[in-house]
Amino acid sequence: MLRKLMGEDQEPLVTYLLEESAINLFILGDIENFGMSTEFMDIWGDFDENGDYQGVLLRYNDFFILYSKENEFDAKVFEDVLKSHGKVECISGKASTIERFIQSASMRPQSVKLQYYVGLRNYVNERFRESTSEAKKGSVKDVDDVAVLLNTIEEFGGMSQTAVDGIKRELEKGGARLYLIKEGSKVVATARSAAENSRSAMIVGVATDPAYRNNGLASACMIKLCKELLEEGKEICLFYDNPRAGSIYRALGFQDVGMWTMAKDIEF
Repeated sequence: MLRKLMGEDQEPLVTYLLEESAINLFILGDIENFGMSTEFMDIWGDFDENGDYQGVLLRYNDFFILYSKENEFDAKVFEDVLKSHGKVECISGKASTIERFIQSASMRPQSVKLQYYVGLRNYVNERFRESTSEAKKGSVKDVDDVAVLLNTIEEFGGMSQTAVDGIKRELEKGGARLYLIKEGSKVVATARSAAENSRSAMIVGVATDPAYRNNGLASACMIKLCKELLEEGKEICLFYDNPRAGSIYRALGFQDVGMWTMAKDIEF
């Protein structure tokens, strides 16, 4: 049985999500920062005959996250939600869940991207204890300049105004923080957190202008950002699909959490 979740569902939902807290970082962060329902966010739960969760679907603007611990959810009821929404830029989740959903539903994504998902819980590299770097903490007023950088890098695939506005909203609400390095007024390297909550944070948007690569600039942003998060006792997670980037993250102490899939540009 599917139903839209409201405020009274928050405590049992969070209990269910915490069984795989790292995988559910985005959903937990959005609930903590925005509540159970806003103009830009909704959550649905799929329940078995005993009233236990089989799966959860979160909408954030036109982006969706699907989670199921045992992958025994009803794919059709979630597909009906996507169809009723209309535009679906992306549905993502742990790889086994999204794979089952795609196989069971009639939807067809235009692209499917598989990524490594890694996490960091504590200082395992002395570089995190260093604080002398040119990376500076950014703010909402820097987001447009960061978007200019990210739009020049192919793997980011361009940033819509909706995405830029979402970053600004997260920074304003305290669900994200941003570090960057500038050359004059130009942002040449950056890293930011997203979906922050009292337990954890996701690292996203790690990038360096191609003309400034191989100088450790993105790593400098990462170190400043991760140091601040670790000092607050937060677990840090991130995605990657580039082996070179993966070697950098692993050298900093990140360890495997699982695999994550993003299915984009959905057609029904």
